[in-house]
Amino acid sequence: MLRSGLEPVIVRQPRLFGRAISTRVNPVLAENEKKLKLSFRKVNSNAGGKKRKGSGNHKSFKDLIIASNFKQYAKQTEGGQTLINELLPFIDSQQDFKIDEILSYPNQSLKSLYHFGSFNHNQYNEINFKPVSLSRNSTTVPILNFLKNSLNNCSINNRLIITGGKGVGKSTLLTQFQSLAKSSNSIILPISYCDSLIDGSNDFIYDQTLKLYHQPMYLTRLLNKIRKGNELELSLLKLSKDVKISNIIFEANKTSLNEFLLKSKSMKLEFKFKFFEILIEELSLQKKYPVYLTVDNFSAFASSPFTKYRNVNNKPIYFTDFSIAKNIIDFASGKKIFNRGGIVLSTSGIHRSNDTLNVALKKIEPDPYAPFYKFDPKLASILLENNGLKELNVPKFNKDELKIMLNYFCTNEIIEHENDLQDIEKLLNSKYILSGNGNPSEFIKSCVVNYH
Repeated sequence: MLRSGLEPVIVRQPRLFGRAISTRVNPVLAENEKKLKLSFRKVNSNAGGKKRKGSGNHKSFKDLIIASNFKQYAKQTEGGQTLINELLPFIDSQQDFKIDEILSYPNQSLKSLYHFGSFNHNQYNEINFKPVSLSRNSTTVPILNFLKNSLNNCSINNRLIITGGKGVGKSTLLTQFQSLAKSSNSIILPISYCDSLIDGSNDFIYDQTLKLYHQPMYLTRLLNKIRKGNELELSLLKLSKDVKISNIIFEANKTSLNEFLLKSKSMKLEFKFKFFEILIEELSLQKKYPVYLTVDNFSAFASSPFTKYRNVNNKPIYFTDFSIAKNIIDFASGKKIFNRGGIVLSTSGIHRSNDTLNVALKKIEPDPYAPFYKFDPKLASILLENNGLKELNVPKFNKDELKIMLNYFCTNEIIEHENDLQDIEKLLNSKYILSGNGNPSEFIKSCVVNYH
């Protein structure tokens, strides 16, 4: 393409001297070139104060459901009081824990759970004014016992991993644990979605001193989650030693951890890991509050040990070369500890299954000839250290548990109310089959999305 808009044009002349060359402007080319230039011009969509017409929704269906606040249309309460009991540990009282009941999360912990990002988009929580869950004898009771036994003990002896099939309620059980722990005046360090640490969605920088990669923007969000979800506890904890970051000095026994994290918001990205490092160190040393590291989608590390990030040689980076992931593995293996508290990990059904976690849980023997994508010997050996992890497997719902959920849906008009007991039993049998013999995620989907 000629940039000047001029092109030699062959002009037909009388046959005196054959052909002649003309350099006049070709109007067609000039007009096309003008249009081409205009097509690359950056246009401000808000120029002149004009607003885009239409609904303006650019979200996916699931994101739109969350953003639309449909929970405001859910049946709430009578007289402003909840109709169902709350999920409380009752550790210091003689009151019995509620089993096989639909329980709501207490207000004192619900705010923290929202800050932690504990509720996933695919859990259909918008059908309730407040999120609820079923307390189960097979899962909620063991997780409560784990909490009671770990409140005053070192985290090296309290390392648990929640396993199970896709949609059986592993993330919900992890949320139940977070709520119970917050009701017991504990500090939670939440990693709500492990995939975002390895999927290439965050920025990263290399630390020449530590020989590790940091993810500053992820750390910014994580520190904010920790501060907002544990504001009361962190306000009562003071730094045990003087800390200098950049040109700012934080004095020992004067600066609270809440003030310390609040200051991190205004600091440059290169200092974010320093704040995280000091926070972990302080929480590991103090004995006033139990501290729990909760990690959802932990199986992402086992299914994809090499991340989507690449080094300067264009080679994939192993996940423990990142500072946050390394800290998670150090606590999961018992290399790092909290004086009081524990580690609770949860797997996800969306990840490709392999032998790594099965070997780490001593379910099978390692295969020395297995390819790396099926078995990561390095991760398995690390997780086996210090007597390894304890496992809590989440089973599907039985018919009695599904009936509790179904009655709750009918009572709260989430689905059409059934008056005849025979009709309810018939509906229960139908939903049991549609849910794949008790998968709670499929059961809720069949009731809410595919009812008619």
